Amino acid sequence: MKRMQVIFFVIEAVLIFAIYLSNISFFPLYGLDEALFMNPSCTLAEKGFLGTPVAASFLGLDKYTFWQPPTYLLLQAAFMYIFECSLFVSRIFSLIAGLFTLLFVYYIAKNLFGKAPAEWAVMFLAIAPSFFMVSRLARMDVFVSLFLTASFYFYIRARQKQKSFLYVLAGFLAGLGATSHLNGLIIPIIYLLIFVFDYKMHRRAKTAYFFSGLSIPFLVWIAYLSKNIPVFLTQITFQKGVGFGALSISEQIANWLKLWNVLGYDLAYSLFLLAGFLYMFRERKHTSLKIMLVALLGYVHLVKPTIWYVSYAMPFLALSAAATLESVLAKSKTFFLEKYRRIIIIFCLLCFFVGTNFYALERHNSYDFESHKENIYDVIPRNSNATIVGTLQNWVFLKDSKYVATSYAVRNGSNYLENEEDVFAVMKQVRPRYLIFHNEDMNPLAQEIILTSLDGRDGVELKELKRVDCTSCYNGGFVIYGVVWK
Repeated sequence: MKRMQVIFFVIEAVLIFAIYLSNISFFPLYGLDEALFMNPSCTLAEKGFLGTPVAASFLGLDKYTFWQPPTYLLLQAAFMYIFECSLFVSRIFSLIAGLFTLLFVYYIAKNLFGKAPAEWAVMFLAIAPSFFMVSRLARMDVFVSLFLTASFYFYIRARQKQKSFLYVLAGFLAGLGATSHLNGLIIPIIYLLIFVFDYKMHRRAKTAYFFSGLSIPFLVWIAYLSKNIPVFLTQITFQKGVGFGALSISEQIANWLKLWNVLGYDLAYSLFLLAGFLYMFRERKHTSLKIMLVALLGYVHLVKPTIWYVSYAMPFLALSAAATLESVLAKSKTFFLEKYRRIIIIFCLLCFFVGTNFYALERHNSYDFESHKENIYDVIPRNSNATIVGTLQNWVFLKDSKYVATSYAVRNGSNYLENEEDVFAVMKQVRPRYLIFHNEDMNPLAQEIILTSLDGRDGVELKELKRVDCTSCYNGGFVIYGVVWK
């Protein structure tokens, strides 16, 4: 019997690893956010400072990256320093975080509900499309989930054993989650509420241990911000002004009531959460209730029409679904699901593996961003130190150059420059040697005004060097221009 359990476990582990690794280089499609979040980490790993050079001098981003908390950027920089600065490496880093999140969800569920529900919880989370996607993107969202679930696990253990070290560790992990993304700042508030509701189980010293651990990542963040407070205030004010800040209470409630869904997951989340609450209330599982309260509060705060923010709540959907299923199986007279649990889990994982690979190969195989690399190197040398203005995503191939993203090259504060003379003045100051644009860019007007500002100017020669037109390729192909300044 134990041998069969080991075999099933190995099959499940291999399937989950295969699901999350297969086709990771081109699915999901490489996006602007990934390019932007990779740039400061790569700069720190290779040049020794946490700036975002692709943004040029816009808001001081070329020297300081203050608009996001530093934990994820620092950890990603360390990973890049060990391996290399590339899209594949950054996505593998997220994949590792996703797999560890699954592991902590297993141990949380096992501690609260038992071994069988823990296996269901892992399956529910592994096949959640939103969690699957963020675990394959070079973004910090999966790290918020990782540190939050790890923190909950050690908080539960600390609560059971009343060990000071476990409280400090749980707090430290919560602090890492809070300083990985601005949305993570809800985590300390949630824990504060937990300690208020759970005051009978904690002495003041234990609470102090937890929040002392939580404060460590914040002290690191404050130390970094102290390098240039005015630039930090400028960046964070701009970010809030363009709509990247947290939603107001009324906006959060409005979004929640709309039940925007990712494959119906808002509705499914609400139903599972309600069912989980009812089960745990009836069974008097008070620790579990508090964790579900955390999930609910975090969900109401974070729900926005983006798949990566919805993913924050997915570990708690998995835990709640496992609790609900345990209740159903305990009260049901049929034990089909329990008897064939491992086979059902393997079947679901296999179906998800086949489905995601079919979709990726059918819809996105020709969109592999890496396929552009050699075409670019045919025109621009691999180790060129030339100044280049172009689409943000391409900087990863041209790390040795002075690469300025199009959207930042034509900005004046929060507004885009609309006058050709103003854009030409910026181009004259930057003096790019090459322009590289995607045919289907998110900001075609910026490309157009750059080209028109240079074309036909005295002292400037603009020449098309290479064009790749491909309707089925990433962003429809690209075009490279050479610029000669006389």
